[in-house]
Amino acid sequence: PYSSFVGKYPITITHGMTVGELARLFNEQFLINCDLTVIPMKNWHRGQWFDETGLKWVNPSPNIRSLRAATVYPGLCFLEGTNISEGRGTETPFEIFGAPFIDKGKLTAELNRLNLPGCYFEPVEFIPTTSKWEGKRCEGSRIIVTDREKFLPEQTGLYIVQKIHDLYPKQFEWISSHFDRLLGSSKPRETIVKSKSLNELFFSWQERQSWFLDLRDNYLLY
Repeated sequence: PYSSFVGKYPITITHGMTVGELARLFNEQFLINCDLTVIPMKNWHRGQWFDETGLKWVNPSPNIRSLRAATVYPGLCFLEGTNISEGRGTETPFEIFGAPFIDKGKLTAELNRLNLPGCYFEPVEFIPTTSKWEGKRCEGSRIIVTDREKFLPEQTGLYIVQKIHDLYPKQFEWISSHFDRLLGSSKPRETIVKSKSLNELFFSWQERQSWFLDLRDNYLLY
């Protein structure tokens, strides 16, 4: 029921595959069965980040304007399923988030208290020129990634949503159908609504993740 343009097939959000590798997996596992040829790249290895390739950055999407944004996007995009601005209409979408009803100091302090791996938060104010809260002064936080290898975008994104939900229960709103589509399940939203531990949710992901990694090995080219 959650298959959509933003998540057509049941794979992990941060899958760690190239487009060609994904094409190979989709073609065989999801019975597309087209006549597919993937031409491998040269001089690239899986451990490289984009800024280590020497190539010029090209925005993969109008609102992903830097490697910083691309790094946090797999988790910060969850805010699209809420009434919290994910920074669209600013110079740094997905690197900042907030709303008019948020106290920047309080939220930032609460997020930093979580000691999430590979990142910290700074207070921020902004006025979106488009999208949510257009023309309204918003307070919130900026996410700063300090260790890309330790940073966990999906978990971080859900902790952000949970913290804002808990701090501002009367003002926070879900866009439930979209949030569930982004996650491929209603369980993350239900976990937050029912004040359950996110750690239990993350633990439940491990079996499915292990299954996917084993499957993925069959289609890697590098």
